[in-house]
Amino acid sequence: MLGLAIVLGIIFGMIWGQHQQTLHLGLAVGLALGLGLGLVITQSSGRRAKKFLNLPSWQSLVGSVLLAIAIGAIANPNVFAFYARRVGLEPWHPSYPQVGAAPGFQLYSDRPLPEQDVQIQRFLQEFRAAVGARFLNTGPASCSVDVYLLRNDANYAAILQTFHIKTPFGFFTTITGTPRLFVREGSGLGTLTHEMMHHFVYCTFPQGLPTWVDEGIATLMEKFIAIERNGQLAFSWGYRHHWRDPNIRKVLGTIDLATALQAGRDQDLFNALFLMLYHQQRLAPLLNQLQINADKTGFPTLMATLNLSMGEIQRQWQQWMQTDAFNLPIVEQSFVAWANETASVDRYFREYWQWNSAQQMWLSPRHDPWAVIPAKDTILFNQYLKE
Repeated sequence: MLGLAIVLGIIFGMIWGQHQQTLHLGLAVGLALGLGLGLVITQSSGRRAKKFLNLPSWQSLVGSVLLAIAIGAIANPNVFAFYARRVGLEPWHPSYPQVGAAPGFQLYSDRPLPEQDVQIQRFLQEFRAAVGARFLNTGPASCSVDVYLLRNDANYAAILQTFHIKTPFGFFTTITGTPRLFVREGSGLGTLTHEMMHHFVYCTFPQGLPTWVDEGIATLMEKFIAIERNGQLAFSWGYRHHWRDPNIRKVLGTIDLATALQAGRDQDLFNALFLMLYHQQRLAPLLNQLQINADKTGFPTLMATLNLSMGEIQRQWQQWMQTDAFNLPIVEQSFVAWANETASVDRYFREYWQWNSAQQMWLSPRHDPWAVIPAKDTILFNQYLKE
């Protein structure tokens, strides 16, 4: 009877574990279920031994505890699976096909679309190269990340439930033992670049970074333009965010910069500060110094890089937000133009520079006019209204 219960329990556990994508945990649950049930049944049906104060035998106690654990895991699989992965007992085994790979990442999707997947793979390759050339070392190719592009919102919701995370966009995690990045396709390329920056920081700064630095460089990457020229994507960063920018302006005069950065929660603030650092060409030096001389808060390195006290940095940043920052275009969506789109893009550029010629904006150290691009649809629509 005991042996049969164990066998049946293991079979059930394997089926349950396969369904939950936690096979190792499923075997453990099945063994606990079968052994617990077998001990309880065997002890109950066998010859009753004398019990002290009418207490159940040790076999029944052990069986009851094992049954409680197994039933708890079956009733709350996500809780048990989450902590099993967290301690390294159970790796996450995805069932989605790989649709691309390159040094530093493997790309998976729940609904492969060959043409789009090739473009996403190429985009990730060139984004990695652009970040490495302009901001920070993206880490060795051996520091690779599995990127999951979820086109079915139900699948993305299931992954959020599995990892006990709440975000409508995407997230980067290492709790499975392997760096993994999950993005809901509907959230856009800005989410993909944001989370990839977390991976690059993970690869480049093994000692870790203060939250405000990690999130600051990631939020800066949310808004960008990438235009295919000479067979490569030319990236442009440094745009005002269409909703982060208004959010931070509402509280700009009430912020104590050091306190707010230390709290590590306000991504709108991080984005605004890093926008200034980028335009003042201080961002790359800050990241380089943090890699050489890491400090717990990041404030000593920030003050040394700008040669200012925290109070002076706050005053300069608030003044910049009320002056120079207003000369930067707001970009609503991250925009990529491939070679087959050049006809419409060329018209867009012409209309933009006629519209913006008096403002003399710039977004790159080279003062490259191709690097300054506001929301494409906005400019073309405004020109259409004029016509």
